[in-house]
Amino acid sequence: ITRVRQVFPDSIPAAQAPAAQALGALDLSLEGFFAPTPAPCVRAYLHVPGDCIHVVDARDGVVYRAKVLEVDFLRSEARVGLYYYVHYHKWSPKFDEWVPPSRIIYDAQV
Repeated sequence: ITRVRQVFPDSIPAAQAPAAQALGALDLSLEGFFAPTPAPCVRAYLHVPGDCIHVVDARDGVVYRAKVLEVDFLRSEARVGLYYYVHYHKWSPKFDEWVPPSRIIYDAQV
């Protein structure tokens, strides 16, 4: 509370704050909630396991066909963000790798 009062000097003391019971219970039900369906232009950029995509090889810049095996949000020293784990068509599984969306080429660009 001391830090809050330092940042917000006009805040009320904790003893005068309304009790949680006085505020009433929060309605946390998901009834009536719906997740909007992404627009067609956005949906084209979202991939799920099983999707076939075209990926630019980071070493030589060649575009290869690949299949999405996993989708995950990675956070490490080397990479942060949405990544796709892909298997390259007719390649050994030892070449499977995590690919950022920036290396994916869409049909209009191929």
